[in-house]
Amino acid sequence: MINKRNLDVLNSDPVMHNVHTYELMGSAKRTVINISQPNQGSNISKKIKLRRGDAMKIECDAHDFMHGFVFVARNPYYAVVKKDGSFTIDNVPAGKYTINAWHGTLGKQKAKVSVGANGKVSVNFAFKDK
Repeated sequence: MINKRNLDVLNSDPVMHNVHTYELMGSAKRTVINISQPNQGSNISKKIKLRRGDAMKIECDAHDFMHGFVFVARNPYYAVVKKDGSFTIDNVPAGKYTINAWHGTLGKQKAKVSVGANGKVSVNFAFKDK
C-alpha cells in the first residue's frame, strides 16, 4: 500500500519475498527499492520519491508471477477504477482539463473535458490488449 509517499509492504506468507520497485520513465526504469522480506509478518515501510516518472512497477524477485503497478498522482484529482470500470473524481473546480487514464501494461489515454458549475462530466476510455 502506498500512502502519503510511503510504501508499506507486509509479508503475510511463510516464504521469503524480495520487494523490488522501479520508477517508470517512458521506456526507461530506475530501481527505487530492492529489499528482502525473509520472514512471515515482516513489514517494510519506505519513503518513496519519484524523480521524473509518474508510475512504479512492483515485483518480487523471488517469485516472477508476483508483480503490480502503481500510478502516482501529483494532485488531489484522481480515482481508482472500480471492478465494473467506472470511476468518480470528486470536487473538481469548474474549468477545462485534460484527464489521463493509465494502465500498467496497456498504456495511457487522454481526453479533454470541460467541467461546468454542476461539476458532472462523463468520459469513457477503452483499453485494448496490445
